[in-house]
Amino acid sequence: MALLKELRDPSNPYHSRPRGGLPPVAIGNPAIDSLNAALSPTESKFWYSLHDSEQVLHLSREAAEQEAYRNRSNVS
Repeated sequence: MALLKELRDPSNPYHSRPRGGLPPVAIGNPAIDSLNAALSPTESKFWYSLHDSEQVLHLSREAAEQEAYRNRSNVS
């Protein structure tokens, strides 16, 4: 839980919600399939995804909708 609290700190450069653009350095080493998907993304009306505590996937179009799912699901 401490890691999640740290990641949600608005001053953390890796907390991407309050800022645009990329983090200061790469977070991981993506596979070639991930790079290809980023170059040629599949069309979708959804921007956010969340798995709740029951591992049910919730897709959202807006940040407010995502936050509502997160609050209802009690997911940090």
